[in-house]
Amino acid sequence: MPAPNVDMVFVIDASESMRPCFEGLRKNIKSLINPMQGYISRMRFGVVTHSIVTYLEGGYGYQMAIFAAPNNSTNCLGSHYFQAMSNDALFSDNINELIQFLDKISPNGDEDSLLALDCALDFPFGPVSNTKRIVALFSEAVSILV
Repeated sequence: MPAPNVDMVFVIDASESMRPCFEGLRKNIKSLINPMQGYISRMRFGVVTHSIVTYLEGGYGYQMAIFAAPNNSTNCLGSHYFQAMSNDALFSDNINELIQFLDKISPNGDEDSLLALDCALDFPFGPVSNTKRIVALFSEAVSILV
């Protein structure tokens, strides 16, 4: 049986409280991936970072950054955008590109993981027949109720 492909989307809390964790995440993300190498045919990565900021004039705004492979400059929010994109538009198989993307993120605001998770689940993953789908959430402030 051939090794499967893996599409992995990292959903990363980019709120102010995650600031101390960002450097550790950038340094250790390869060690999370390395054990899978050799057991899979192809691994692709996607990233969604998220936070909510409060504006001085009142109200708040949702900030999201979506990593897109360098051959596609489109960053988007919402599944209706994803439907028109190829499977390769939001993924890269180069982990170093993902780390460079994380270097550009400046954590601020508060967390809101549910919308980011919903967005990540709408990514154009590879075919179910030969692709394992992984969505990994990184946050220090998530409670899960079962």
